Amino acid sequence: MDLRPHPLYIWYDARKWIWLLLIPVLRALFSPRDAVYILLSSIRDVGIALLLIGYSALKWRGARYRLHNGITLEQGILFQRGLRVVAEDAASVEVERSPLMWLFGGRRVRVNTAGLRRRADATLYLPARTARGLLGADGRRKEKKAVYASRILPVTVLAASGSNAAVGLLTLAAYFLGEYVLSDPGEAHAAANTMAFATLTLCQLFHAFDVRSEHHSLFHIGVFSNKAMNKAFLAGLAMQLAVLCLPPLQAVFDTVPMTGEQWACVLALAAAPVAVCELGKALGRASRRAGRPARRSRRQAVPSR
Repeated sequence: MDLRPHPLYIWYDARKWIWLLLIPVLRALFSPRDAVYILLSSIRDVGIALLLIGYSALKWRGARYRLHNGITLEQGILFQRGLRVVAEDAASVEVERSPLMWLFGGRRVRVNTAGLRRRADATLYLPARTARGLLGADGRRKEKKAVYASRILPVTVLAASGSNAAVGLLTLAAYFLGEYVLSDPGEAHAAANTMAFATLTLCQLFHAFDVRSEHHSLFHIGVFSNKAMNKAFLAGLAMQLAVLCLPPLQAVFDTVPMTGEQWACVLALAAAPVAVCELGKALGRASRRAGRPARRSRRQAVPSR
């Protein structure tokens, strides 16, 4: 029997578009244009966001899964995708419960067929009872209950550090500093645009290093231990510096030279997600270490006769 995923599917598919709803608010606060322009632009942005969220809702209505000797998942509207994972091939099944999932009675199920990895081979959003039935008695199949205060904070910090909203806020901070603090009045607008552009791109380059591991520190695994990533980072950095520093490209991309103070501000803002992500990992490791003795003592306890 074909079943439909839990409605939480819509939230996790559409949340990358939610930040578009903030654009009208920011435009009303910072745009020097007239009220009519702001109103029409806001209607356009909200309409685009609602269309994208509606597309996620249509994907949810069209998605189907079957649980028979494994998992079969079919989803997509314009781009159809089907996935079949046989029970014997599943290396691990993780059932994750966040506070939002607990509130709405859903679970996120991650199925891996070749060991644990950052991106699962299959991800489903199922009702709680159905998800618990997948765990069985296999010790490798465990439910992650992220409902304790000691775990909610690390998970929240990790998610927020690399989210689109966090990068957007950092970019807006760079624009604000360039427009009102670090530039001369006559060059403020161009400098603010350049600082925002540099922060947006460099932030992604720096943050790519820190997401290589969900638990281990960047300095523990080695900052430059991944040679392929080093080459990709240098290539991206070279192109970014060319746009920011070479006059021919400055004219094409409408950027201006930045002062040392502006560069320092851009680099500090771009590196902020790395610092926040490292903090989240440290809190997560401390939380796991604090929970181990209690779990060990419960396993070793033998009732007296």
